[in-house]
Amino acid sequence: MKALKILGVFVLGLIGLLVLFYLVLRAINWKDQPPSAAALRFNEIIAARPQVPPAENGVVYTLGFAAPAGQDPREVGARRLAWIEAFDNHTDPKADPLVDTLDMKSGGSPALDAIRASCGEGDRKPCADAFDQAAGTWQPTETETLALQRYREMLALHAWRDAIPLHIRAPLPAYQHLMHAQRVYLVSALQLAEQGKGEAVRDALNADLVYWRGAQRNAQNLIAKMIAVAAIRNHFFFSKYQENIRTRAGQMSKSANRIIAAGFHQRVIPDKRYALYVPARIAASVKAAAILGAHQTVISDQPRQAEGVGRAFGEEG
Repeated sequence: MKALKILGVFVLGLIGLLVLFYLVLRAINWKDQPPSAAALRFNEIIAARPQVPPAENGVVYTLGFAAPAGQDPREVGARRLAWIEAFDNHTDPKADPLVDTLDMKSGGSPALDAIRASCGEGDRKPCADAFDQAAGTWQPTETETLALQRYREMLALHAWRDAIPLHIRAPLPAYQHLMHAQRVYLVSALQLAEQGKGEAVRDALNADLVYWRGAQRNAQNLIAKMIAVAAIRNHFFFSKYQENIRTRAGQMSKSANRIIAAGFHQRVIPDKRYALYVPARIAASVKAAAILGAHQTVISDQPRQAEGVGRAFGEEG
């Protein structure tokens, strides 16, 4: 009999806790309101963005850039894009399709290690000196060869459709791999300059600048825009450095003016198939929807924000 009383008290207590929990939830959500017309419009704008085939989407390649050797960055990036856009409270961050990340910096050549150590936010002279030494000594490792190949493939893509995650825990692309690959790419261009191949250097610099100008213009979140600006800044630093060493060495004098990227003076014309046309009066809302809707992360998650900013400006660690 006593046991039944104890069991009854336990059951009643459990029911009471459930009722209390329900009442607390009702109290928390008592003043909830349906989404405003502006919020619904923002969602419509995001949903109405033109689809871009994964094989043509620069964002897809970025998301899969660090895929292990032997895997297709486009295929991995396409799966990551779908996963990020479906990310919600029930998504396990460990279920990221990019299970194993290829560390672009491990096993690097001494020349690239010196550049990575010297090129930061401080004095740029050590960075220039490291590039100068790399021109004559760089022998790409297997990982650097792969990074260079993927970076060149990425530069050929000129359509963008951003991943716009609506959850704070959704991951950001590993931008540090792109910044490292850009350095590898610029060192390879530097070696072409040392060999007197002015036209090849011009084409390489032009491809790099056109890609990042397009990425900066079409990025639909703040961090991606910051990364593009950092890449453009690195590009101009390197181009100026190229001009200096050519002047000093007296090389390629006939092509000195042509070697500066033609992209400096070109308009970036995105693929019109994927352009997002909206009335001028809501153009600002489009940008606000893309930035604010996708990157509550930037506002609310300060550690990840700082990490993204650090990566954008070459602070690797």
